[in-house]
Order: sequence, then structure tokens, then C-alpha cells
Amino acid sequence: MIKEFSQNRRNVILNFSIKYCKTPDELLDSEGFNSVLKKYVKSLQKRDSALIERMFDLCGEDDFNEDILRFFKLCMILDKKDIEQLNKEYKKLLKHTDTVVEFIEGLYNYWRSRERYALIQSSEEADGIESTNFIDAKTDFTNLILKTYRRIEENLLEQQHNIYRQLSAGINAGLVLHKNGTSLPQEYDKIKDVQIIQKIVFTPPFIIYPKENKRSGLFTEVTQNPLDYLSIHQGHFFCYPAKVGASLAFIYFHRDFMNHGISLCNLFDLAKPAEYKDRQPDLIYVYGARLENHEKRTVYYHDKRNDIYVGYVSNTDEVDYFGYMKKMILTLHNVRMIDKGHLPIHGAMVNITLKNGI
Repeated sequence: MIKEFSQNRRNVILNFSIKYCKTPDELLDSEGFNSVLKKYVKSLQKRDSALIERMFDLCGEDDFNEDILRFFKLCMILDKKDIEQLNKEYKKLLKHTDTVVEFIEGLYNYWRSRERYALIQSSEEADGIESTNFIDAKTDFTNLILKTYRRIEENLLEQQHNIYRQLSAGINAGLVLHKNGTSLPQEYDKIKDVQIIQKIVFTPPFIIYPKENKRSGLFTEVTQNPLDYLSIHQGHFFCYPAKVGASLAFIYFHRDFMNHGISLCNLFDLAKPAEYKDRQPDLIYVYGARLENHEKRTVYYHDKRNDIYVGYVSNTDEVDYFGYMKKMILTLHNVRMIDKGHLPIHGAMVNITLKNGI
């Protein structure tokens, strides 16, 4: 089961099927907002920021997150004077609005610095209401973020902004998922319940910041199926069903590498349900399953019994580069083509007829 909200050092994932905020109150009360607020405060403390020290002086440190959250809710419905009359405890905060606005701006920029993804888990067919309304939901969520941020600030400043920048403040990309309808041999039960990507929506430019800028090492053939020794939390993975030349590939990527998984749509067509339902894949790639010793491993294996080519790259900072996604998929494809007596040519993926007709 994919949780309502999760985040790591770089990205956040919102499950719109469990929780979709439509009002500022729902947003401020959400698990996601509280989690981002806590992470932002901790990041300020880790950097020994003077801003958080000033905020603690104004609001107190012991229950700071709860107090500032209640303050934000009041700012959504009351102006500065009304808050001061009704809640004397916030008198110091209201006297130093410049510090509070600086904190709000920092929180807003911290949120925007995350890679932000949303999911909808569809139980219908491809044209169900979950899919068709996703684009509208994405747009409305962006407007909700901007509306909440601006109203709190303007009520504190007691004036409206003169310039409004329509930045991408909502989610960077979204996925419509559905339950796995694939046909996998018993040996692949560890990944059989990973949900499959049905549709992708994102707002260009989709800019990502991986930890590496090059690929190193080799993809080594092994004699044991990597799935035999991997421990996979299926709720942390997503499956991109890709059409790679004439091959059907199931690409399983960990949520830590959402950016690379989303980027696949610029390289390989997303297969439709009719093209993979009850069909065994030719290629399987597991990208980002952790090993206990945290070592880097980049291997592939030919499952001759089921005629499936399996690739695996472990979860380490060293493989946080799109080349580990793209190149392994192409390696699996090329090995399969060679075994079938074809000659794959780098960057071609076309049939070439020579002058002599060959």
C-alpha cells in the first residue's frame, strides 16, 4: 500500500487517491504539510540558522510546529488586527512580521526545492474518471498552494502583492497507476504486485539534480538471477512498461529514483494495457533495490527457462544518474537481439538495407 505522503532527502510523493486537499484548511491539516514543516525547521536547525532562533524567541521552541501551524490557520481567515485582539499569545509574532514573512518565504522555497510527485491509483480502465481528472487535479493543487501562501503573507503584511509570479508550486509530475495485470512466472513473485504506470503528466521544463553526472563500471553477466537474493518492498517501487524496439520491458524503479523513472517517457513509449496484459515480458529491470551491505552492483542475467533477460542495479548514491537507467535497458535489449541473430547498432533502432539488397 502506498502511503498518503512520503519524503526523503530530495523528493516528496503525495497519494491523491488517499488524500487530496481542496481547501487551505485541508492543506494545513494534512500529514504532508506537517511533514514538510518539520523537515524545514530541522534543516534550519542543522544549519544553525539565525532565522529559526529568532522564530523560537517569538513563538517558543517546545511546541513550535503546532503553534506556528495554528498561527497560519488564523492568518487564512483573520487580518493582523483581529488576530492580535483574539490571541494575545501571538503578539510578538505580529510585532515582527518581517521575521515571520522571511520564515514563510523560506518554507515556500524549501517546498519548491523538493522534487514533487503525485499518484492516483486507478481501479478503472484507462479512460476512467481517475485518469481524465488528473490534469485538472494537478492544476487545482498548484493554485491551492499559491492561494494559501499568498493569503497568509498578505494578511500579515496588510496589503496585496503588486507582482504575482505563477511559479510551478504544485507537483512536478504525476502518475496514474493501476493494479498489476501482468503475467509473470512464479520466480518473479517478489515484483508481481508492484503497480504499473498507466499515464504520466508533468510540467516542462522537468529539471532534476542527480548526485552523479557520469556512469562508471560495467554491466556484468551473472549466473544467478538477482531476484533470488533481493528483498523488495513492493509499495516502494513502480513499474514502467516500456516498448524497447520489438521487446516488452518491465522497468521497476525505487521511489528514490522517481526522477529517472519519469524521464523514461522521453526515451521509450509507455506500453498500453492491451500490449502487456497477460503477456510475459522479454526484459525485466530492477533499479534501486537495496543490498544489506550497500554495495554498488550492476549485473544482468538470462533466465533461459522463461527466456527473460533480467537486469539489476542496486540502490546507492553512485548510480543516481540516468545513464544507469537507459544503458542497462539498452544492454538487455542488445543482448536479446544478439542471441536472436540480429545486430543491434548504437543509436539506430531501424532496419538498414544495403545496396546489394542485404
